[in-house]
Amino acid sequence: MNDAVAKDPLIPLLYFVQGVLRTIHEIPSNSASEALIKKAFSPDASIEINQDAMDRTGLEEFLQDYRARYTFVDFAFHEGVTVPSDEEGHGGTVGVGFKAHAVGKADGKLYGARLHEIFQVEWVSGHESSGGHRLITKLTGVLKGMYLVQDDT
Repeated sequence: MNDAVAKDPLIPLLYFVQGVLRTIHEIPSNSASEALIKKAFSPDASIEINQDAMDRTGLEEFLQDYRARYTFVDFAFHEGVTVPSDEEGHGGTVGVGFKAHAVGKADGKLYGARLHEIFQVEWVSGHESSGGHRLITKLTGVLKGMYLVQDDT
């Protein structure tokens, strides 16, 4: 008899990080965005954006401020790099850049932003069908935004 346990497929590490980034910005509900941050980031994660250190709650507040002022309309990821920390690719270091466009809720104008981030992702063993889950333990980012996109018409 085979004792192997079926496991959920594990998405590539880069796609995990990109999925978290896209979802916390685009999901319509602020509470759902906060819930995803709580699920994806360690409670004691080390977070620094533009040399401003913050905890997970600070990241939630930082993102909610942007979400209150802008509606994000598109994202373009580029130059993703992944260095797994184990053979299965459960955890590791991920670097990714992305460009975003958003519409200002107060003025209806188009804004742009550029962000480069490096994530440290750890694998936490658990009772889930995949045998565990990923948790972001460190985030360092450089953000240029929001800047007004010039009208080329």
